Amino acid sequence: LVMEPEMVGPINREFSMEDYLSVRILALFTELFFNNNVFAEVMRFLRECGFGNYDFIRKVSMLAGEGSNGIRGLVDSFIRDTKGELMESERDLLDFYSVATNFERLARGEIGGNVIFKHKAIAFTELLDELIELVVNAVGVMLSAEGFDSKRLEYMTMLDSLAKFSQGKLFDLFDDRTVDKWLCFQSDYDLLGWMRSNDRLDDEKFKRPTSIVFWYPENAKSFKRRLVEQYGRTGVGPSKMLAKVVGLQSLFRTATDSPTQEDMVGQAITRDWLIIGEAYARK
Repeated sequence: LVMEPEMVGPINREFSMEDYLSVRILALFTELFFNNNVFAEVMRFLRECGFGNYDFIRKVSMLAGEGSNGIRGLVDSFIRDTKGELMESERDLLDFYSVATNFERLARGEIGGNVIFKHKAIAFTELLDELIELVVNAVGVMLSAEGFDSKRLEYMTMLDSLAKFSQGKLFDLFDDRTVDKWLCFQSDYDLLGWMRSNDRLDDEKFKRPTSIVFWYPENAKSFKRRLVEQYGRTGVGPSKMLAKVVGLQSLFRTATDSPTQEDMVGQAITRDWLIIGEAYARK
């Protein structure tokens, strides 16, 4: 077990502990909503509406305190852990982890790990629906504030399709027990056609009902199963995956609107479909 202390300066005459915690919370929300293209489709839609990435991250950060109990609890836990990992000196840190019980907790990954990855793992294993709801609320507030009233209904319909797309892509991100399941939903827009183009989503050519399917190719299934076998799907397992996997995108489900005939035959045999919106009830 290798432990490497880091020195940070969270408090000085011009930068208070509250400032430090605010910056850390912003870093958490950047990791949750922007890094690794987690909500890339929503971010592109926002850019088409004239908003920047920072505008969105700030808005979800501001609304998190008004969000669900789960989101508020996540932020409270993150703040406690962020404060708890700070010690006055390297000597204090070494003394703390020299206590047998503390060292055992460190070895098990219960303390001393990456606080952001720990809470990112909790968010995507336990709070995915609430994260997506926060995204929808934040975008809705941003549209209202910038005078999109005439197109609000149309844009919120687009956002509903994008939210369902995110749910399908990120479903059971760290769990290998559902890798054989296919998820599908009927979108009011041709989202995949839009993603393959350089045009705006409000272009009339994308306004057509499209069935979108989310699934794992065989190589992706094998990769995910190996990760879960090595790190585990519960406890500190998902946060270890985040620390070890290069590119969280490798755990996303593949989206398609035209599965190959071979894929469809294989799926017809298992009959193992889930409908977005019903997925968690039917797991």
